[in-house]
Formats: sequence, structure tokens, C-alpha cells
Amino acid sequence: ITISRDITERKQLGEALQRSEEFHRLAALQLSDYIFKLLVSSEGKLRIDFISENFSKITGRTTEDVDTLEKWMNIFLPEDLPKVQALINTVLQNQQIVDQEYRSLRKDGTMRWISISAQPVWSQQEKRVVSIIGSVKDITERKQTETASKESETYIHTILENIQSGVVVIDAETRKIEFL
Repeated sequence: ITISRDITERKQLGEALQRSEEFHRLAALQLSDYIFKLLVSSEGKLRIDFISENFSKITGRTTEDVDTLEKWMNIFLPEDLPKVQALINTVLQNQQIVDQEYRSLRKDGTMRWISISAQPVWSQQEKRVVSIIGSVKDITERKQTETASKESETYIHTILENIQSGVVVIDAETRKIEFL
């Protein structure tokens, strides 16, 4: 007796899944940011399920360096950990997208500013959040520009506050004259 099965459809599905996974892996690499997925157990415990390969560009670490949630939390400055925990709690309790900015330490010790956007994935069947999907963007340059702008503004304001003479400003385009 010979039994045979046509596994063509199963093989095609497997190949399609493999192509889809490769596409998503390559798409994630095109981002300068990194993405992550945390699984939420029925007891509310979090476990890292996925961190894209671009993680190392921002943190200087490998994904193996942060194979647990506790190790991943160590990339944040200790002063920011309560804010990070608040973000997680908000996502878990309110089931809404949350965006926050934090300070992160690269493996070499340099501090970077990052923006995290996190979104819950709700299971109708389990009536709870089953995972959190998020993206992390390095916003260090933007923060440095904001700081430089504030410092420049403060510097100019200090000069104008302490100057003994009057100052006349003429707008080159409108020819409007302003006395300070």
C-alpha cells in the first residue's frame, strides 16, 4: 500500500511566508529607527519578542545584549525609568498610542535622545492587550538644535536687557523700523 499526499499548497504557503518575512526584515532595515514588539502574558508580564536590527545603530548594542526586558530597560538613564514604566502602564491600561521622549545611553556611554511611539495590540478573544508594538527614533540632533536655539535666544535677550544704549532694528524686506 502506498499513501501519497499533495503538499504543493503547504509548500507554496511556506515559501510565501518566507518571502513575506524577508520583505519585512528588509523594510525594517531601511528605517534609520528601530522597531520592537513586547509580548504581554495573561499575568501582565512583558517579554521582548522582536527588536529590529537597526537597534544597534542607535544604541551601539546588539539585540543579544538586550535579550530580556530588564536588560533593555538598562539602556535608559535611571532618571527616565519611571517615565518609561509610565509609558508601558499607559499603553497597557488605556489601550492607546503613546509618544514620549527619553534619554538613552549607548554602549560607549554617550547619551542620546530618543522618541518612542508605542501602540497596544488588543485581543478580542482574551479581552486584553496581548502585545505592544513600538518604534524608536533617535532625536538627538533635534534636541541639540533646540538647546542651541534656546541658548542663543537667552544670550541675545541678556545683551538687550543689559545694554545701556538704544537699539534700532530695520527689517530689510519691509523697511519697518523697531526700537528696542
